[in-house]
Amino acid sequence: MLEKIKKKVVVESINLTADDWDLYSSMEGSNLAANTLNKMVMIYANKYPLDKDKADEEITKVMEELKNYGAIDSEPRYVMRKILNFIYGE
Repeated sequence: MLEKIKKKVVVESINLTADDWDLYSSMEGSNLAANTLNKMVMIYANKYPLDKDKADEEITKVMEELKNYGAIDSEPRYVMRKILNFIYGE
């Protein structure tokens, strides 16, 4: 029965800083990396409104590309999962 109900997740904005993401915030370019993560979380959450795992997979690829800023470390991954849990529910 519930499969007959359509639900749409819409993320309008994410404005986390490099500190919020727990990136290497003293590193030049870390705020740009944070902005990239913000944008990509928004894009993939809106692109896959019913598939948290697919959004997680795609965002993880971006985080891997930003590994020089610490984006693939456990702390930013934890932040990302908290965001996805907020968007999709736990």
